[in-house]
Amino acid sequence: MKKITTYIITAILMLSSVTANAASIPRETTPLNATEEQIQIVENLIGDILD
Repeated sequence: MKKITTYIITAILMLSSVTANAASIPRETTPLNATEEQIQIVENLIGDILD
């Protein structure tokens, strides 16, 4: 009985989704020649990876 409970709890923990919220890129850290559109594209790509 104890093993079954342990397996159930482990399965629940593995199936629960943990989300990570990606912060926007600080504008001071971007290259000087980067456009706003390029920065937004990179933020979208990073946000999908971290979610």
